[in-house]
Amino acid sequence: MCTKYDFKNKVALITGSSSGIGAATAILFAKSGAQVVITGRNVNKLDKVCTECTHVSPNGLKAVPVVADVTKEADLDRLLTTTIDSFGKLDILVNNVGSATFSLDMFTKCLAVELGPKRIRVNSVSPGCVYTDAFKNSNLAMTEAEGRAIWDKIAANYPVGRMGESVDVANAVAFLASDQASFITGTNLLIDGGHIAANIQIDI
Repeated sequence: MCTKYDFKNKVALITGSSSGIGAATAILFAKSGAQVVITGRNVNKLDKVCTECTHVSPNGLKAVPVVADVTKEADLDRLLTTTIDSFGKLDILVNNVGSATFSLDMFTKCLAVELGPKRIRVNSVSPGCVYTDAFKNSNLAMTEAEGRAIWDKIAANYPVGRMGESVDVANAVAFLASDQASFITGTNLLIDGGHIAANIQIDI
């Protein structure tokens, strides 16, 4: 993973971070010096990500795991309360629970305009096909070998010559959250390896 970002003294809350893109994002933030709060519904997976975050942290900062379902208001309140009680602030929020792309894009723009005067930036990312547990456990991939075979077939159609990995999205999220992107807000970043640009039609 790239560690060119400096999130020292930053507190980052990443939802949906027990696996896949969320886990990769939490690990990258931890590796870049952030104090991370991770959340998900699977306690065993969450514990594994927590251990990895602590392991890669330059200062051995222990990630704070919170078992929660972010679709429930009470769990959301508890998640935010835990974060503030633990660190006294929240610098970066990564909402890794998706919604429709059009709705997300409009919501991002509206929030960016509303919160801009408070020096809060709001951006979103729209990943293309990314090889995560969700793909491996889908009906398309009954086994790891079958999943990879399908993945390789799809990858051959992409302009960049490969499919996405969780870390590809994590790197984009880290950039948007970093000081390097201080003049970027209200943007939805497409991370799809050229899928839409090439108008790829895939027959599997």
